[in-house]
Amino acid sequence: MTPDELIQTIYLGDRGCKGIDIDFWEHKIKLKIDCISRVRSPSGHWEYYNDENIEDGYIVFSGVESYKIDPMGAFADDFIYGLTIKNIENDSFDNKLYTFVFEVGYLADAEAVISKTMEIEIIAKDLWLEDPNMPSTRMID
Repeated sequence: MTPDELIQTIYLGDRGCKGIDIDFWEHKIKLKIDCISRVRSPSGHWEYYNDENIEDGYIVFSGVESYKIDPMGAFADDFIYGLTIKNIENDSFDNKLYTFVFEVGYLADAEAVISKTMEIEIIAKDLWLEDPNMPSTRMID
């Protein structure tokens, strides 16, 4: 399954981003999500399907070329707005890169309880899901 096809099978509504793990040596970024659900219905909607939920699972980006967090230094709160993908044009199929944009809320003003949206933009070659109970298994379908 290609990265854009895989993203269509991931449900993140009412889910929280618990953390980010950046591995500079492996060129890998892992976003830890409190629960990742899968979309398996022909309708393309989640429809409360929970048989394949991944508790404290990871969305893993590999072959990372670059990333940015805007605003820098913000701490994500517990609301995910979405994960989208854009293709990047490249000269060869082997070097195909994607821009992944992960949008999550953050508390901009704790006293006034004002939440805003932060973006984590990752340019990478691939992504997969990872279950913490099976860390060596790449879930790509």
